[in-house]
Amino acid sequence: AYTIAVAGSPVRGKLDAPVTIVEFSDFQCPFCAKSNPIVAGVLKKYPDKVNYVYKQFPLAFHAAARPAALASLAAQEQGKFWEMHDVLFANQATLDASKLEEFAKQAGLDVARFKKDLEAKKEDYEKRIDAELALGQSVDVRGTPALYVGGKKVRVRTVEGMSAMIDEQLKPKGS
Repeated sequence: AYTIAVAGSPVRGKLDAPVTIVEFSDFQCPFCAKSNPIVAGVLKKYPDKVNYVYKQFPLAFHAAARPAALASLAAQEQGKFWEMHDVLFANQATLDASKLEEFAKQAGLDVARFKKDLEAKKEDYEKRIDAELALGQSVDVRGTPALYVGGKKVRVRTVEGMSAMIDEQLKPKGS
């Protein structure tokens, strides 16, 4: 199992949940969009036992992925990462850097602040994305989505497959 640092990353679910799911994801990746309902199903099944951490892993061949990742970090500044996350994936078919302000508005962001943060903090956001890409490479991310339950790579990306891993993590140690 890998130890994956999660401090500062957006989290869905209880912060102190005993099991953490980490996903390295790309907003332009169609397979990442397909993993969202699976993760939502797992969170619904284990409301107090599991949380979900999002890590940026924009693939170089997805032209809109990195601008979308930057936009999601600017949204996080306003406490609206998940709203932006959901809007970006909902609009994946038309994802383009020129539409990010429109998506920020749909996500309920203060658009003027969003634009200001994107400009003023771009270098910090770029460093964070690069750090998450490096972290992903260090834990054997070879593509997106890459999901981990308790630091172990998910091989069966279904609610059932992930549930089996979660149930294993929740077993009392030594049983």
